Amino acid sequence: MSPIPESNRPFVRGFTLVELVVALSVAAILLAMAAPNFARLVRSNQRDSALYALIGDLQFARSESIKRSARLAVCARKPGSAQECNDSNAIDWGEGWLVFVDNGTDLGVYEAGTEELIRVGNAVNDEMDVFSRARVSTSAITEAEVNFIRFGPRGTSNWRGGGFVLMCDSETSDNSTSIAVNVTLSGDIRRARRDGDDNLVSAFGTTPACETS
Repeated sequence: MSPIPESNRPFVRGFTLVELVVALSVAAILLAMAAPNFARLVRSNQRDSALYALIGDLQFARSESIKRSARLAVCARKPGSAQECNDSNAIDWGEGWLVFVDNGTDLGVYEAGTEELIRVGNAVNDEMDVFSRARVSTSAITEAEVNFIRFGPRGTSNWRGGGFVLMCDSETSDNSTSIAVNVTLSGDIRRARRDGDDNLVSAFGTTPACETS
């Protein structure tokens, strides 16, 4: 077989070294621009997942309290412990939470061996700070940090004046990316909405403030 004449051979063009370097440089610039947005998207998805997990367990505790005609509590977990409630002065729900039948002598405290532990909520991402604020009496005019929510046999909560659990990005001091769940005296559990100015609205009708760690 005779060789193909030079003029009839297909033309194949590759990248020159300069073109390859330019293409890689452009790709690196685009990647650098996209990386922060991608990281923010990941953190946002993690916050949403954590909030909906908490909402699900709060709704479960309320429905079980009605079904069992008993008191059920959801408490913030103690750091380093899988089955203890956080009783420190600096309460952080970021360690997760416990759902249990609260029929012991200490309200809002899980008593192993005496009370039934129903669920254990997982810790949230370290890049999130989780706070709670509530008014535990109808006469309270200011909210306080609390470490548990208890639902009675009729589904009402012990947060007599309402309250919220707030999840914030630990890298920002504003509430532009924060999310929250509001809880009322009647036991109504809802994700906090944002107003016309994109401010998060707490159970008290105020804008909750995030605290940087």
